[in-house]
Amino acid sequence: MVCSVKDCSNRRRSKKCLYCEKHYCRLRRNGSLSLKPRAKVRQDLFSTIDDTEAWILGLIWSDGSLSGNRITITAKNRNFLMKVNRFCQGNKLCVKPKSTGGYNLAFSDKSIAKRLRDIGCMENKSFSIRWPKINPKFEWSFLRGVFDGDGSVSYLKKSDSLSSYICTASLFFAESICEFYRSQNLNFSFHTKPPKKKHWSKLYVVNTSHASSLKLYENFYKDTQAFMKRKKKVFEKGLRPIKKSGRKKGYVSERRFLSIESDVIDHYLNIGKSIEATGKHFEINETTVLNILKRNNIQTYSGRNVFERMSESDINSILLDRNSGMTFKDLQSKYSLGRSTIRKILRSSA
Repeated sequence: MVCSVKDCSNRRRSKKCLYCEKHYCRLRRNGSLSLKPRAKVRQDLFSTIDDTEAWILGLIWSDGSLSGNRITITAKNRNFLMKVNRFCQGNKLCVKPKSTGGYNLAFSDKSIAKRLRDIGCMENKSFSIRWPKINPKFEWSFLRGVFDGDGSVSYLKKSDSLSSYICTASLFFAESICEFYRSQNLNFSFHTKPPKKKHWSKLYVVNTSHASSLKLYENFYKDTQAFMKRKKKVFEKGLRPIKKSGRKKGYVSERRFLSIESDVIDHYLNIGKSIEATGKHFEINETTVLNILKRNNIQTYSGRNVFERMSESDINSILLDRNSGMTFKDLQSKYSLGRSTIRKILRSSA
């Protein structure tokens, strides 16, 4: 790479510098070159809010800050910030490592900072930020940005379900999220998370269930390219059909056993008479059997003794072995039963 000065064929002093050593020193001596080139973005940013700008607003509301005319967005992933940079059409934005291990994307612009204040952003916003003044059409896009910053989604293999939440230090903003969820008919729960350390503040968490998380997915990623790929992939895990070969037998979702629910109940009442035996017979988890029984208002045998839970086939086999001359000790070792249980079986047949 050669120097950018006309008719100069010398090499640049570094990859980031546009000049050779001679012209760099000359421009620095004349005062016409600054060490830190000013970072620029497009001047009409946030003038007319669209889907992408509403998403960037959500990132500023969650992981961003406003200090004077300087706007900063923080993230752990550098590639994610470079994606935000492309949407902002930024030139020489500062994406540098933080002391905590993350990255900063920062720029200064007086007009953009004024627009952010008019929308509702403020300095030292962590405890007092509120819902922004934007077109209701782009509120889902804004919430997607907030979720990419301060939200989390997890896929639970055991129950084959999604669980998501948004965490914030502002009570006003948490209440605004709850009001928005109510307007969209989403089921949620709200609770306060105590601080882990003395100098930390408490947090407000808005949780959403599996069905509500699916609605979030439908509204978040519809006709848009502005999102965090990592969180979208987690959402998509809850949409994929379950592959039997890739799952443990005991952890298959209960929704797959609705067709054999009557067979499970019949086996439990008439044959197995125990949750463990029924679960082994159908190769499903004991918790799944218990939930099927509770859903059909069937009383379990958890409070009864071993003899009352035994099946007829086991009782008949014990009686045949006893009639053939097998002793009590042999019966105990073969069937792993106590002496009193075997006596009850013999008395019932007399």
